[in-house]
Amino acid sequence: AACSVFGKGSAETCSMADSCRLTLKADSSAKGAVTELTAGAWGINLEMPITLRMKVFGAPAGSCTSTTATAGWHSVEELQVYQGSSLEDSCLKPGKQLLMICNDFLKLHKIGSSGNRSGGAASARECARKRRRTPSGVPGEPEEVQIARTSKEVWIEEALRENAGVAQLLRYVSLRLPSLHKFCAICDEPHTSPPMIQRTVCCREICCWQFSQFGELISDAEGVNTAAEVNDLLVCMAIHAAKSPRCTLIFDPFPQLFLDAASSPALSSKSPGAWETLKKVMGEIEEAREEAAGDGALWTIRTDLLTSKGALARPMVQWIASSVRSLLLPLQEEDRVKAFGTA
Repeated sequence: AACSVFGKGSAETCSMADSCRLTLKADSSAKGAVTELTAGAWGINLEMPITLRMKVFGAPAGSCTSTTATAGWHSVEELQVYQGSSLEDSCLKPGKQLLMICNDFLKLHKIGSSGNRSGGAASARECARKRRRTPSGVPGEPEEVQIARTSKEVWIEEALRENAGVAQLLRYVSLRLPSLHKFCAICDEPHTSPPMIQRTVCCREICCWQFSQFGELISDAEGVNTAAEVNDLLVCMAIHAAKSPRCTLIFDPFPQLFLDAASSPALSSKSPGAWETLKKVMGEIEEAREEAAGDGALWTIRTDLLTSKGALARPMVQWIASSVRSLLLPLQEEDRVKAFGTA
């Protein structure tokens, strides 16, 4: 079943008395879903397949990749995710994050199929639908977080449409691969602040503590998501730029701001009094920042605060964050200034 979906050679089996060892190779998922820039930042080799290797118990010998094994996964052990000849020689940097994603999906599959081998996939799909009908998130949660969480449930449902468990797992990995940076590398929840290109740990206290205590033992993330701080810095620069005599040179190109789902911009270079409106909007954003001084950089994602200052305040902050996309990488040792004592 996996071979029919992902091509010849995408699945290999080694049968044993009470189990099968599967070697799955999602050869096309990385090439088709991840750009060269993203692959370079994440540590993914686009010329090599991503291999999932596991030992499956409870499936008939030799049938691990057949439709009859759809709900027959009683347990999975020794799950490995890597690129290269083996896990020891792997060059796949997000291996731990992908392993966590696979394990979470397998837990869902097992819950859906408990006590019912023939209806496992259908039951798992129903579990996913029930979770989507259940209100998620917390009051005041940013819209982007809710969208990311809903997208994750949609990917689960799409993966579960495949006929066999193996194909479902491969499909889910391929769907999740392009959005690794949008979810915490420890808890797999959407980031509470806009993500950058790098894969990071979210700002939730438990995840920050775990990452600070255990680091590379539990996660292969680059660090804690500091996108809010970066966006705060960019917005501050824009506030000062709007007050500068060189304003027309700095804001080039001029921002195009839209309200909700409107097809035409509410503010553009062609709008009457465009520059006066821009300066007014930046003044409203400055007021919002000063009012939320106690929130730190997280004010940049407070929809209620920004909307209360003006209709264009939030679209402007979003425009600044998206038009000046940041990619933060640690300095290599040879590029560091020794006098600073950075490690």
